[in-house]
Amino acid sequence: MVLTPKDIQDKNFRSQIRGYDRNQVDGFLDQIIQDYSQQFDYIHDLEQQLKTSQKDLSDAQQQISYFNELQNTVNESIIVAQNAADQVKGQANIQAQTLLKQTRARVEKMVDQAIAHSQDLIHDAKVKAQQLVEQTQRIQRQLQQDYTNLQSVAQAQQSLLQSTPWQQLVDKENSVDVSTIEAQAKEYLNNLSQLAYSIKNNATDSQSQKQSLTNSDSEKQTPAQNEYKDIDNSPKIVDNQNHNPN
Repeated sequence: MVLTPKDIQDKNFRSQIRGYDRNQVDGFLDQIIQDYSQQFDYIHDLEQQLKTSQKDLSDAQQQISYFNELQNTVNESIIVAQNAADQVKGQANIQAQTLLKQTRARVEKMVDQAIAHSQDLIHDAKVKAQQLVEQTQRIQRQLQQDYTNLQSVAQAQQSLLQSTPWQQLVDKENSVDVSTIEAQAKEYLNNLSQLAYSIKNNATDSQSQKQSLTNSDSEKQTPAQNEYKDIDNSPKIVDNQNHNPN
């Protein structure tokens, strides 16, 4: 049992002739020394434990402070990362919108150019088709004129055969100037040759011009091709009559 201050205060010693009993006093002092030595050791141990606890508490507080700072750093990092993500997302949206606008503008420009080019092709095809129609009509008129001229020549030839000089040449009883008839015949043949040469040249030139226009438009897929087909399938004037001067 540990000695308390009250035990020391209440301790009574028997008196003797010469005072307190020395042995009792010494025994009590020894007990006091022993008890207080134990208390001192115990207090020392407690102090050491207190120091250790204080050190542990300090370490724990430092760790808590470190973790608090780490948490703050993590929170700040999260905020920075979130802001960066929002910024990247915003920039990506802006770039996507810009790219979309540019792509739409390019597509619209390409469509407009394609429409304009198609309209130009259609216009050119219509112009050339009209030119081909007009040229074909001119060829037909020229052929009709040539046909009329040939008819006139044939009629003139028939009239010449039926004229008096030829009748006189055939009639043995009539005397005819042969040189006059030969001159008239040569003049007639010369006129006939010139007319035939002119008809041949006109037909050749017209055919060449028509072929040139047809070749220049053969690679274009336009509605004017139907007009070309209609022109090619149009009826041609053909002289099937055989004028026999006899």
